[in-house]
Amino acid sequence: MDIKEYKKKSKLHELTDDEKEFNRKLSQKRISIEHVNRELKIFRIMKETYRNHQNRYQEKLQIMCGIFNLNNS
Repeated sequence: MDIKEYKKKSKLHELTDDEKEFNRKLSQKRISIEHVNRELKIFRIMKETYRNHQNRYQEKLQIMCGIFNLNNS
């Protein structure tokens, strides 16, 4: 997995146009991921401590993601 970070300006150097464009594109990708995270947290399994049998967690998570994908297709 390739992790990318925002470019930051320093006191001595401003951001170049390329760095600003990079930050803008990274923000666009990040916000779409954040929207998906918000929608998945509507299902309480994602935001609270899971208190059922741990062997069923993966199965329930896949069902929840399938419902999400069905609604957004």
